[in-house]
Amino acid sequence: MTERALPRLMSLLSSRYFREPVIILLAYIPYSLARGRAVANADDAYANAHSLISFETSIGIFKELSIQSAVFSYDFLIHVFNVIYFYGHWPVIIACGTYLFFKHPPIYYITRNAFFISGAVALILYATFPVAPPRFLGGFVDTLDMTVPISLDQSRLINPFAALPSLHVGWNLLIAMGLFLATRHPLSRLFAVLLPPSMLIATVATGNHFFIDGIAGGTLALIAFFIALRLHHAWPRLEERLRAKRQRRSEPTAA
Repeated sequence: MTERALPRLMSLLSSRYFREPVIILLAYIPYSLARGRAVANADDAYANAHSLISFETSIGIFKELSIQSAVFSYDFLIHVFNVIYFYGHWPVIIACGTYLFFKHPPIYYITRNAFFISGAVALILYATFPVAPPRFLGGFVDTLDMTVPISLDQSRLINPFAALPSLHVGWNLLIAMGLFLATRHPLSRLFAVLLPPSMLIATVATGNHFFIDGIAGGTLALIAFFIALRLHHAWPRLEERLRAKRQRRSEPTAA
């Protein structure tokens, strides 16, 4: 390796353009593996799902069957909500996240950290309170088979009983908040505003989540974003204190 090549390599390794994809992979791969392995007892998952139905009924929001019935009256709506659920999640998150990364780094880091925080908390909830999705219960229909050509249920990285909280809703809310803060363009902001509620309806219409799953996912996202925002503001002061502490330790003591 030439003398010029080594500094270039070190510069590349320390660059945010190299570092950030590595951080994302190092975070997402263990998350996916842990999420897939957090498959709990199926009986508990079904019992918890019925408990959620009872809870929603008691507060008057158990409308999932009614929504599916209304959607089935119009074939195009089935496909619209299938597309929103499947393609409106990761493709949108990746596209908007890339935009924030290049154009608005501070907002990107806050949003990214909120993803990390909410994902870690969600893993705990999936392991301790498994919930079967509505499509596994009688009366509901899994509509994705009508539009999406692949099924993820057989993947070892998929936990079929990770319905609550819904990170489809929560993570779309996070990316929507990041996008809304980053842009003043009316159409971009309108897209950001419409993204979370459209995903919430899509999760219900496709039979993948209860309303309470989406509410829990959105609540978790808001808390995670608030924590990430606080950390972002507190981090420079923390770094300054750590730097001053190291400096004091390195100073020679008086004889």
